[in-house]
Amino acid sequence: MIVRHRCDNPPCCNPEHLELGTQTQNVGDMVARARQARGRALPQTRLSDEQVSEIRAAVADGERQRAIAARFGITQGHVSALASRTYRKDVA
Repeated sequence: MIVRHRCDNPPCCNPEHLELGTQTQNVGDMVARARQARGRALPQTRLSDEQVSEIRAAVADGERQRAIAARFGITQGHVSALASRTYRKDVA
């Protein structure tokens, strides 16, 4: 069991704002409250939203994925995942 914060304020120690629960419940709270990092907020993200849109447009225009990957310094697999919206679904 872990202590979950109902008020979304980790330093809070008001007993009325705390409850016991599982890690699974805690992660569910995070997702339900849209508090997980996405897109540019992730520390490992190297591409801007504009670059992701540019990659998708290049794929749609028929440019070879390997050429796109070389231009942006990423792998062809990453280009494919961006084009199919497996990654960065939040970018138009």
